[in-house]
Amino acid sequence: MPYKMLALDLDNTLLYKDLTMAPAAGAALARLMSRGIFVTLATGRMYPSAAYYAKLAGVTGPLACYNGALIQSAQSGGYRLARPLSVEKARDIAAFCRRKQYYVQLYNNDRILVEKRTKETEIDPDLIHNSCVEIGDLTQAEYGPTPKMIVVAPPERTAGIRQEFEEEFGASVTLAASKDYLVEIMDKGVSKASALAIICQNLGIQPEEVVCCGDNSNDAAMIQWAGLGAAVGNAAPAIKQIADYVAQETYGDAVAEVIGKFFG
Repeated sequence: MPYKMLALDLDNTLLYKDLTMAPAAGAALARLMSRGIFVTLATGRMYPSAAYYAKLAGVTGPLACYNGALIQSAQSGGYRLARPLSVEKARDIAAFCRRKQYYVQLYNNDRILVEKRTKETEIDPDLIHNSCVEIGDLTQAEYGPTPKMIVVAPPERTAGIRQEFEEEFGASVTLAASKDYLVEIMDKGVSKASALAIICQNLGIQPEEVVCCGDNSNDAAMIQWAGLGAAVGNAAPAIKQIADYVAQETYGDAVAEVIGKFFG
């Protein structure tokens, strides 16, 4: 069956570590879209960041942002669907992090909200394209529903922190990571896969007609859901194990490899 859609993660997949896009990937995507293949981005990034890179890549359709908590068109006039954490649940998570003394931040109306800006805040690549606001105690401050919260911690501690979240919140949240120093928290059932399923339903595309490509645990669900799940050469070992194809190349050069191999 010919593939009709390609969904790409951004950081450490389409983008190099310096947040530039591989020329080979840009050229391959242009050729792909000229043939009518639908391309989208499925990322943990905020919408303004995702839209910025979508424009660079020539992607115009709906984007899956915040690990699937928000679907929004790269162009005006497209549809917007959101499945955020409620304020009540966000406050519970903030209170848990306060007890454990974990750094946590959340997102609201395409802003980064923090209790106080710290060195942990500064590692967020979304700061390039989005504002950061100090709002004080996240258990008390005023804000609306949030698509995602993140905990920043040393990589050797994140597995234990995830386990603590699972014990505290169970299946009421979805946990993932785009980097080894993050624990990303979304509402129950939110994933890149669930967002892509909605996009596909609106386009009349079947899951088996989709190729997904990524590198880390927040890509696992879409790699398993897609007709063909691909891992870039620099992907985490666990992602390589579940992928149907592991690229020889890394980062955006691997994206170009996947396009050449599976789209002709």
